[in-house]
Amino acid sequence: MSFGTGYDMSKRKVIQYVDYVNAGEDRDGHGTHVAGTIAGQRSDDGRTATDGFVDGIAYNAQIAFFDIGKDDPSASLLVPGASTLLNPGYNAGARVHSASWGSSSDFYTNMDRDFDKYLHRNKDFLVIIAAGNEGPVTGTVRSPSHSKNVLTVGATQNEGRLDRLASFSSIGPAMDGRIKPDLVAPGQHILSVGSRDGPSCDPPSESGLPGDGGRVKADDIGILSLQGTSMATPVVSGSAALVRQYFAEGFHGDGSKGSADPMEPSGAMMKAIMINGARPLSGYALNQVDSKQGFGRLSLIDSLPLAGSNELVASFLDYQVVEQGKVNVYNGYDISANE
Repeated sequence: MSFGTGYDMSKRKVIQYVDYVNAGEDRDGHGTHVAGTIAGQRSDDGRTATDGFVDGIAYNAQIAFFDIGKDDPSASLLVPGASTLLNPGYNAGARVHSASWGSSSDFYTNMDRDFDKYLHRNKDFLVIIAAGNEGPVTGTVRSPSHSKNVLTVGATQNEGRLDRLASFSSIGPAMDGRIKPDLVAPGQHILSVGSRDGPSCDPPSESGLPGDGGRVKADDIGILSLQGTSMATPVVSGSAALVRQYFAEGFHGDGSKGSADPMEPSGAMMKAIMINGARPLSGYALNQVDSKQGFGRLSLIDSLPLAGSNELVASFLDYQVVEQGKVNVYNGYDISANE
């Protein structure tokens, strides 16, 4: 791996490690667990991939890691400005940033503004942020997940009724009335990688990390069960990496590989695709959109056509301009510049 802001693409998994606060592991293992959900892949020797019991969602992806934690998991995080935080990974080729942390602010802050500005300037980038663990109280979504351009993630149960919101998942709306979270994903009792130092079974202090609640060490071979919107967020982030792969490998023609020319989707398009295919949870808003679940639970099989797996038909248009006074027609839908 590469320390500092450089990167080394020859590495199997972690191509960049920015030790912004200090290098090494903390006793919490929060970032290790999150990274494992996104892109973990077992390796017996550290170099060669082998089959793993809890491999991550995008297990062939590589990781550019920016460390904002301290050795003591009870200490506050040290979060820099958006450009300092995001540029190293972006320059290393990352186009999805997963942020399983938050602040105590329940309003739109300078940090939210900075994320919005960064994503406006870097249209091929998407930031995915945990909503927080202050549920079921209304209006508890925490900054910087108030940002308009980020994708904010709440948590669902992963046992019992899978179509139910987890009790700890923060609830919107944003202070200005916008729908937040944007969608939800499994965040309860998520198995992933435990850090070498390994946490105890006692719940840690919150310390700005959107939650771990009760934790259970699954076994003694480095697998750990945690819960929180911190655990739901990497589920969405790993899925976002698969969405990028879908377009990079030309699946967007008819749902089969190579049916279209490779395409690099914008962050806004990836966000829209995942929101559009989300499944509404049971027992909430009749219009399927509310400030508890956002647009529903992530479901890629309902988001993108995939030959042999679903019957979806879709056309993908990214940053198409509708000139003033003109009307564009897409699959029978009229979109005018006045709308």
